Amino acid sequence: MSDAEHPPFAQAPAARAWRVAPTTAWVRSGEHQVTVMDLDEGNPQVLSPTGSAVWELLLDGRTPEDDLAADPPKPVEEEALCGAVAEAFGVDVEVVAADTRAFLGMLAGHRLVVPAVLP
Repeated sequence: MSDAEHPPFAQAPAARAWRVAPTTAWVRSGEHQVTVMDLDEGNPQVLSPTGSAVWELLLDGRTPEDDLAADPPKPVEEEALCGAVAEAFGVDVEVVAADTRAFLGMLAGHRLVVPAVLP
């Protein structure tokens, strides 16, 4: 795949909201751990406990089984996601915002999340 088709993480688009990409498969692979994979690429990514917590916030309580039968998860506003991460870890949003955005950029670089348009 060329660089134009699969941009590096640093070039991931800035977005106001994110959603799980339609070609993403995922499973809870341990306590506080999630493994995600773009079905087109086939490279599984094991998320850290912190990354898994962000992933769970993107899913809003969904299970892998929900992905087989339910509508896709709703987009999550980036600002709200940063706030939820801060609340979950008991820190100020300013402390986690840059890292959360960088993590979203990494997920976008692996085609696991995509920018979303809010209604």
